[in-house]
Amino acid sequence: MTSIVFASDGSGYLITPDRLWKYNGKEWMEISLSFIQNLPPNTTYQIRHFGLDNFETPWLVVHFVNLNGLITRYELLQFEKNILNPVSTFEGFATPQIYHTSTGATISIRNNQIFQLSHTGWIKLTEQKFDLSAQDNYGNIWLISETKNRPLLWKLQDQRANIQGMNQ
Repeated sequence: MTSIVFASDGSGYLITPDRLWKYNGKEWMEISLSFIQNLPPNTTYQIRHFGLDNFETPWLVVHFVNLNGLITRYELLQFEKNILNPVSTFEGFATPQIYHTSTGATISIRNNQIFQLSHTGWIKLTEQKFDLSAQDNYGNIWLISETKNRPLLWKLQDQRANIQGMNQ
């Protein structure tokens, strides 16, 4: 088991590297990962991230690995109405970090860039190297960037669809 997450209504999700179960308050039911049926031969997958947004909708990041052990892509999936829907595909080696703010924005941090998900796709907010990112219990996203003298702490300011960095 890699993660277990519960929603405010008592339902929950249990995650392993290759399985996902949903708890409805009485029993656990495995969720079909239908995307594995369409994988190329000799490709495996692993669930790398699971989280709930502020509407308690589940989101997953899954990476796919070829026969040579190389990660070929990452998929961001959203679980709605008992169906896993693909949202986005990411290329590259770095696992995208996905955050959901208190106002409902979806943020991706990857390859020294910060993006916000819109109806038309990902919008780049900034391009800067951050060594660490985290989210607090209020939905705020915190970032640390290293400088020659000292580390800098940044907080993404979420003001309804306008997200800005603020040096702390």
